[in-house]
Amino acid sequence: MSDKPEVIAPVPEASALAPFIYFDIVPSSGINNGVASLTLEAVRFTAECPGKVSAGRVTVAHVRTSLEGLRQLKAAIELIELAMQNPSANPQAQMVPSPFPGKRH
Repeated sequence: MSDKPEVIAPVPEASALAPFIYFDIVPSSGINNGVASLTLEAVRFTAECPGKVSAGRVTVAHVRTSLEGLRQLKAAIELIELAMQNPSANPQAQMVPSPFPGKRH
């Protein structure tokens, strides 16, 4: 038996086209006709002139999901929070298993 960890192969689907979304805050959320809605914003800094920087917020995504998608997002966030409370030997790159295993679409 090898002492090397198992390597997880990348999924050869169109993931290269999927955006990476970074956000700092969720200023608004709600539900409309059974669809959950979240607005994600990031703080950005702009140099107005030499020596003067201003901070502002910009919307980076409008997230819409079903109730099941919302449950899965919540479960994933809870697993990440748990992992952050109990970091492993390599806290910089810790993979959290999906609470809903199955085929990726």
